[in-house]
Amino acid sequence: DQQTKQMRLKMIQVNSFIRETKLPPELGRKIRIYFDYSLEKRKNGLFGYDADMILQELSSALRTDVVTHVEADLIRKIHFFQGKSSEFVANTIQLLQPVVIQGGDFIIKE
Repeated sequence: DQQTKQMRLKMIQVNSFIRETKLPPELGRKIRIYFDYSLEKRKNGLFGYDADMILQELSSALRTDVVTHVEADLIRKIHFFQGKSSEFVANTIQLLQPVVIQGGDFIIKE
């Protein structure tokens, strides 16, 4: 399908970039893992279409219901959200951006 072709093309571009910039093998491997994960996430999630556009067109109540359903596992894992209103949680979740973190990466560095 078209989405699979786009994913393959992206990986070809990533591999060309790694090769042409002569990145060390370990750094190249991390970049491939990052793109493999993010492309697979798009393929399997809501990302097969413009989820943000769809969500923005929904009423506030429907958007809250959809986001809290889709992200229920994530919401349960984040203690900050416990006891907060579903509207607050849904609005906050929509502001978050996924980030791929690999072993050895610093999330916060003091």
